[in-house]
Amino acid sequence: MTRKRFENFYARLGKYLHTINPWGKDPQLHQLCNDLPAAIDAVYELLDVHLAVLHIEEPSATQVWVVDAKRDGTVAMVIAMADGPCVIQPA
Repeated sequence: MTRKRFENFYARLGKYLHTINPWGKDPQLHQLCNDLPAAIDAVYELLDVHLAVLHIEEPSATQVWVVDAKRDGTVAMVIAMADGPCVIQPA
C-alpha cells in the first residue's frame, strides 16, 4: 500500500466515521465496504515487518525496533541499541 493509496482510503473512511448518519443512501458507502477487505489486507502486508528508529536526546542513544506482526496477533520484536547516534545502512 502506497502512502497516497492509504491517504485516499483514510479520507474515504473518515467521511463516514465523522458523519451524523453513516448509513444514509450514499452509493459510495457500498463501494467503500467492497474495498475494505482489500485495504485491510494491504495494511497487514505493509505492517507485517517494519521498523522504527528512536533517537533519544538525554542520555544520547539510538534504538531500532524491528517488529514482525502477524495477522493472528503474534508479534516478534528485536531491539537494537547504540550509545549515541548511529547510522543505519542497507545491506
